[in-house]
Amino acid sequence: MTKEELKNYYHLLTVPFILFTIWLWSFPMYGPLLASTGVNTGDLFLFFLISHALGALSYGLIMDFLYKKNFGYKKELITIISFSFITGFLTVIFPYISALYHNIVIAFIGILSGPLVVFFLYYLSLSVKGILRGRILGLIFSMAGFLQLIFLLLPYNNWMFIVNGFLLISPILFLKNFLKVESQLLEGVKSSVILPETGKYYWISLLGLVFMFYFGSGLMYNLIYAEIMYIEISSFDIGFLFYPLIVLPAGYMADRRGRKNLINLGLCFSGLGFLLLLLFEIFYTLPLILLQSGFAVMDLFVLLTIIDWASYFRSRKFVAAGLFINVITIFLSSLPFMGNRVAELIPGRYWPVIGLILVLLIVPLLNLIKETSFRRLIKDPPGYRSVGFDVLCDKYSITPREKEIINLLLEGKDTETITGKLCITYNTLKTHLRNIYRKTETGSQKELILFIMERTK
Repeated sequence: MTKEELKNYYHLLTVPFILFTIWLWSFPMYGPLLASTGVNTGDLFLFFLISHALGALSYGLIMDFLYKKNFGYKKELITIISFSFITGFLTVIFPYISALYHNIVIAFIGILSGPLVVFFLYYLSLSVKGILRGRILGLIFSMAGFLQLIFLLLPYNNWMFIVNGFLLISPILFLKNFLKVESQLLEGVKSSVILPETGKYYWISLLGLVFMFYFGSGLMYNLIYAEIMYIEISSFDIGFLFYPLIVLPAGYMADRRGRKNLINLGLCFSGLGFLLLLLFEIFYTLPLILLQSGFAVMDLFVLLTIIDWASYFRSRKFVAAGLFINVITIFLSSLPFMGNRVAELIPGRYWPVIGLILVLLIVPLLNLIKETSFRRLIKDPPGYRSVGFDVLCDKYSITPREKEIINLLLEGKDTETITGKLCITYNTLKTHLRNIYRKTETGSQKELILFIMERTK
């Protein structure tokens, strides 16, 4: 991928998403601005998480339904603009309203901000090529992290909420350009994603990965957060600095080496963090650095997986459902430390043990998590002559029925659809696939598709 091709994607949605992320991290997502209110901060955070998750899920399902009724892109953009202005307004007035209404306001902020995340991620999935998504998301979160640190170095006061509110509203200026340019390009664009063969174990492994990592790491994060405010407050800032430092190179690694490598790296960071916290209970800086680094790469893996699926199916519900599960898991991991309800029953030193066990339980799932691939848009290597599909099938003795199956796979059809179209049983389809794999010396649908695409015009 040339620098010019990559440069074409450093615009439109990137700046709006950066500004939105700064708003999210510095205010409602248990940010310093929310903490500065000093009133029921933990409860406000829980209210935000649950409402944010429900807002994202509802928007994805409702908007997919409305699009089937010819709702249209411009109407969706008007909806998003309205949500942005209302949420920005609520952010600005937040420090001036009575504490009695904080829970209600933060719930509205959560409900209205959930659709914004779904909007950004969904249209990134459509407008950015699969092999560039890692570095684009990495750039967004890296820039947002550094800019947020600068923003938070300023002295706290109520005027900070005003600035934070405008951070949410200002992306609308950039979305106008997105409307003019990208909405014309999105029509009829074929997804570059090639799905791995999936089954119930694949979905269970993904759900298990998200739950165990974020629940285990969330326990550790809240444990450190509770202690570090009183012991080494400077360590918290140092630890957070590593999130934007790690996420950008992790994005490049995801594009060049594959998504699954992010899981291994995230587990290494998180597991070492738990271990060091157990060995050195009074030293928090390094465990926090490792934990923030683990969150950086695992956040990237989860979001890339979500938008890869959304790109293939052209459906917001994959973004919405993925965000819902992710945020709800963070919500659950925060419950034990809110108001010392559960933490009083189990001493704090045992929580890292629980978290470490949960993270280690992810390891057996790794073999069940398969790599998403992308259609290769490259020139033939020197000395290589592409051949037609029919010629290739003749060369490898592919039968007419097997050719039909391959064509349906290239169109992205799943096994259930193929059996229905060809009026064959699942066992018959498996037999045909085994014969095709044997003839082409491939071992899966993904390998077969890549094999065909690399050798045909």
